[in-house]
Amino acid sequence: MGSLPGTITVMVRTSGQFCWAALTNTRNRDTKSPIGADLDVLVWQMVGKITRWSDRDMF
Repeated sequence: MGSLPGTITVMVRTSGQFCWAALTNTRNRDTKSPIGADLDVLVWQMVGKITRWSDRDMF
């Protein structure tokens, strides 16, 4: 996780070799705000809902 003024970013590489990044153009000035942790949880939940990954290289 990281942030600069006005942004929050989460980048993940799992033990299963999946990688993703989530970037936002917002950041709460309150350092106790859980928005970074909430973003991380949201992406993990989205990945957990995928039942089948494509066998084809999409890039």
